[in-house]
Amino acid sequence: MKKVAMFGSARPKSIQPIYRQTTEAAELLVRNGWTVATGGGPGLMEAANLGAKKVCAEGVCSLGYSIFLPFEAETNEHVQEDHHHKNFFTRLEEFATCDAFIALPGGWGTLLEILTVVQLLQVNHMEPRPLILVGVENMLIMEQAESRLKRSGYVGVNEGPFWDLAKTPLEAARMLLKKCDQQ
Repeated sequence: MKKVAMFGSARPKSIQPIYRQTTEAAELLVRNGWTVATGGGPGLMEAANLGAKKVCAEGVCSLGYSIFLPFEAETNEHVQEDHHHKNFFTRLEEFATCDAFIALPGGWGTLLEILTVVQLLQVNHMEPRPLILVGVENMLIMEQAESRLKRSGYVGVNEGPFWDLAKTPLEAARMLLKKCDQQ
């Protein structure tokens, strides 16, 4: 079974549209043979784990790669299998084993996860695989960074981008399914 990492903020609540959209995206992916891996915390991670578990016919469809943080002390109840990490480095290493990545809106942790995947793709330490950024925040940060780094010569003008852009979680899930059908 293919595994998709869904990175995202711990802060959105279940009443917010992005939470519901993330749940629906995870449902679609699991219905199409994917396992969903998140950081196992609250917010958008919980939403993705909820969607994955909700439609899981058999086995484990909802993974958590958890880590202790003062504001995310517990793994969410929708994680079917938790892989607890003592630090971010081993957690990032496990995320890197995923077949695809969907980066939902998030904060510094999500940005760390995005940049880790981009760097591994850039230096060929990871076989090419889909990285889909969701939302205007991710788009603006990454496009601005790429533009400035290329203009300054710190990144080659022909390198990347290593990601695709989607407006919503559901659009990202559909994009991923379409990309994988074409391979």
